[in-house]
Amino acid sequence: MDPYAKTIRVVTLRKPRRKGGDRKPGPRPAERIIPIPDDLLARLSTETIERGAKPDDLIFAGRNGSRANRSTLHRRVRLACHLAGFKDDRAHPHTFRHSYAVHLLRHGVPLTVVQRLLGHSSIETTAIYLSVVQREVEEFVRKVPW
Repeated sequence: MDPYAKTIRVVTLRKPRRKGGDRKPGPRPAERIIPIPDDLLARLSTETIERGAKPDDLIFAGRNGSRANRSTLHRRVRLACHLAGFKDDRAHPHTFRHSYAVHLLRHGVPLTVVQRLLGHSSIETTAIYLSVVQREVEEFVRKVPW
């Protein structure tokens, strides 16, 4: 987290080792810099200070400050959603990514900007999120008395 630039560095976790001990070949972990709103920056900064962490420390850390594994992140997301009153327990870390993309598109952010923020190499991948927004548009149009 960079409180001066009001950004957060997001690093995608690598897939775990396969049974033979080798990692599946592929590119380096995806890394992007995401702008964050002032209210979230304030909350993250407060939490960072309270736990005695440095700005470069992981936000979603496992034990002893190490990277949290996939199942730990899933458990934390489900717990957070439960505490927030959501009934659906299918939430997972990718749910936030999907919600973020749809939220940006609903507020008129260009598809190419959303593509860059999500780190998609193909605009077609990002365009999948347009289907959610398009369904909402169609529902509103149906409600208009002609």
